[in-house]
Amino acid sequence: MTITLFKHALVTTATTTALVLLAGGIASAHVDPDPIAMQAGTAGTVQFKVEHGCDGSPTKSMKFQIPTGVTGVTAVDKAGWTATVTGDTLEFTGGPLAADQEDHFDISFTAPTTAGDIHFPVIQTCDVGEIAWIEIPASSCVLFPSQGKEVS
Repeated sequence: MTITLFKHALVTTATTTALVLLAGGIASAHVDPDPIAMQAGTAGTVQFKVEHGCDGSPTKSMKFQIPTGVTGVTAVDKAGWTATVTGDTLEFTGGPLAADQEDHFDISFTAPTTAGDIHFPVIQTCDVGEIAWIEIPASSCVLFPSQGKEVS
């Protein structure tokens, strides 16, 4: 009986204090989320930093696929850019962002309430070409109970 209650309490605590780690799949190499973690079921804003254009060509669009379970998605206003949410996609268009310039695109949303990985695949479109940051690496971010631990 005590073990059952302990397990139930542990599962309840783990569920309510779980951390959602965000990633853009392989995009983490060049489209980095900040912060990389947020509490499950809570609302927050994440900056997705893009480090460069497409082989020297300026960026004119960043299209984010909204993961299943993520709700309340809105783009944070960005000067020179227009954001549109259509179905499970949020797209920033405008700029252009110079090929050698870093910048970020910010998205507010409510994280899923259940444990699991979430990924934001991104298609970066430039004046010439595009980069599909859509692959999900095996070592990608995972949802797990924080139990007071820092996530680095």
